[in-house]
Amino acid sequence: MAKLGIDFFPNKQNIVGIIKNNLRNAKVDNSVRMNYSGDPYRLFVDHKRSLLGIGNFVVGGTLSERTAKKVEQIQNGQFKRDELLYNPVELYRLANEVNYTLNAEGAPLERFKAFKPLNFEMEVLTKWGANLEEVKMNLLLDNFLAFNNIDENHINAEFNEHLVDNALDTYNTLCRYDRFSPYDKLLNMYADYVYETNPVISNKKEMVFNNEIAKFDTSMIKTYAYNKIMCEILKCLMQLRYATGKDSHLDEISGVERRKFEYGFCSNPVIRRQFGEGVVDDVYKLATMQKNVSLNELMQYYMSLIGAVQKNFPDINKKNYVEDFSILLTFFSTLKNKINKAQSGSNIDKNNSFDNENDI
Repeated sequence: MAKLGIDFFPNKQNIVGIIKNNLRNAKVDNSVRMNYSGDPYRLFVDHKRSLLGIGNFVVGGTLSERTAKKVEQIQNGQFKRDELLYNPVELYRLANEVNYTLNAEGAPLERFKAFKPLNFEMEVLTKWGANLEEVKMNLLLDNFLAFNNIDENHINAEFNEHLVDNALDTYNTLCRYDRFSPYDKLLNMYADYVYETNPVISNKKEMVFNNEIAKFDTSMIKTYAYNKIMCEILKCLMQLRYATGKDSHLDEISGVERRKFEYGFCSNPVIRRQFGEGVVDDVYKLATMQKNVSLNELMQYYMSLIGAVQKNFPDINKKNYVEDFSILLTFFSTLKNKINKAQSGSNIDKNNSFDNENDI
C-alpha cells in the first residue's frame, strides 16, 4: 500500500537534528522548556509549541533579496526541499517569497522567472504532505497577537498594517496550493460521503474513505484538521479586528475594546478592535492545544464569531460557513476515535500516536 503524506513525528533518530536546524533562523518562546535528553517525541511537540505566537511568521528582511537568493539556491541544486517538511517557519518564508513574486510591482518577466521555481517547490512539498494548515494557523496567530497589547512576549513594536496585509496575502497564496494537498483531498472525500443523501451511495463512499485513510498517519491528519479548525476561528477574529462600525454582539462574546488608530496617509482615524486579555489568552491556548474544550463548545464559539462577522460583512453565507465548520469538527472527532481505538491495542507504535495531554 502506497504511503501518503508525512508522519506527525519525523524519524526518531533525526528529531534533535531537525530541531537544531529549524532553530537556526527562528525565535523560540523561552517559557517552553525543551528537554534534549528526554523523550524525543515530547521534545518535538514542545519544539513546535515554542515557535508559536512570537513573530516567526511575519515578513523579515528584504523580500526582493531573499527571493533572489532562494531562486539561486534552487537553480544551483542547493535547496534542500525535504528539510521544509518539518520546518513550518521556512515553509512560511517560501510561501512569502512565492507571494512576493505574484504581487511585487514592476519587472513582470523577471518576477515570472522567479515564480516558476518557487512555485514548483511549493507544489512538490504540498504533494509530499507538508502541513499548510499549520503554516496558515501560525501566521494568523502571530498577526492576531501582534496587535493586541496584552503580553509583552507577543508584541513587536515593528508590526504594522503593511506587515499584516502581507501576511494575509501570503495566507491567500497558501490557499492556492490546497488542491495539491493529500489531506485536503481526504477531507473532501469525507465531506462527500457525509453530505451524500442516498444511503447506499453514502456507504460506498464511506468505504472508499476508510480505505484511503488507512494510507495515512492518522495523527498527522488529526493535527491538520485541528490546524484548519483554528484557522477558521482566527480568520473570523482577524476579520473582526479590521471591521468598522459598532457590533454589540461581538462586545458580548469577547469583551472587545474599540480604539482609534491613525496610520499611513489616512486623513481620519480608523477604528480597530483591541480584543480583551481573556480572548487573546484563550485563542493562544487553543492554538497551542493547552486548553481543554469540547467540540460542542468550539462549535458554539465559532457560531458566535461567524455571526458577528456576518453583521460586518453581510455577503458572508453563515449557513455554509457553519456547515463546513461542523464537517471539520466531525472529521476531527472521527480521527480521534480511530487513534483511541489504535491505542487500546496491545502494540502501539509511538510514531503513530498522539499525546493525550495535547488532545482536545
